[in-house]
Amino acid sequence: MSSLRLSPTLASHSGVLVVAPFAMIFARFGLAVTFQALTAGVLWLQGAAQPWQAAAPWWTVYA
Repeated sequence: MSSLRLSPTLASHSGVLVVAPFAMIFARFGLAVTFQALTAGVLWLQGAAQPWQAAAPWWTVYA
């Protein structure tokens, strides 16, 4: 039975393979909140009474 071996390049970057998926989860959340805030800001400038709630339907676009 042969053992599974990583190539030297892949082995030297194995920490990236573990961290990258978790970084994407938090990056996606952070970007969604950022775009929520930007959308709320635009709605506030347009005179919305409750801009954060008015921006809520946009979650389906960027989340």
